Amino acid sequence: MKYGYIRISSDDQSEIRQKKSLIEAGVPEHNIYCDVISGQNFNRPQYKKLKKVAQSGDTIVFHELDRFGRNFKEGKAEVDYFQQNNIKLVFLDMEFLSDMADNNDIFVQFMGYVQVMTALIIAEKERERLKKRQREGIKIAKEKGKYKGRVKKYHENNVSMNAAIEDYHNRRVLKLTVQDICKKYQISKAALYRRLKELKGKNELLVSEQRDIRVSTT
Repeated sequence: MKYGYIRISSDDQSEIRQKKSLIEAGVPEHNIYCDVISGQNFNRPQYKKLKKVAQSGDTIVFHELDRFGRNFKEGKAEVDYFQQNNIKLVFLDMEFLSDMADNNDIFVQFMGYVQVMTALIIAEKERERLKKRQREGIKIAKEKGKYKGRVKKYHENNVSMNAAIEDYHNRRVLKLTVQDICKKYQISKAALYRRLKELKGKNELLVSEQRDIRVSTT
């Protein structure tokens, strides 16, 4: 069985490019798992599900190696786990590694393993550099009084999100799945659920405030 894994770091990013490359690589769309989370560790809900589903002889395809992870120590442990369980990892930006892993020459296999480890180290160092530049940029902006925090993409006036939420509440009548809605409006499931949770919290607060007003006037 062939599976695919997508990881995007935030709702501001889109999984479409990764999904397209995985499908073109022969991964059935229903076998693709996606997390909206940082690559700093492997404590990811969908990744854990995929890990439980994959069995000996299966293949897991990644768009790029850094979509797999940006943590050398944990990444090495994960690679070792899949090797020990005869589950093949394919990184589309480094497909030559798959040929090296399948080679009968143990030295070629070892060199392929070393290259994966090297790529994980580079990915971790790049994450550290990005974080450092981000911290330095925020510090400078704060000193100049220009830092306003992260701009929220799906604000209350976002047309696509509002339309998706309306379809979500009418999904049974419209006969749409959550996946259908997200695909229709080009948003991630995580973003949709997060916004629904925010709205639920606001509604609960409003109800509470109205209850307090009624109590105070009696």
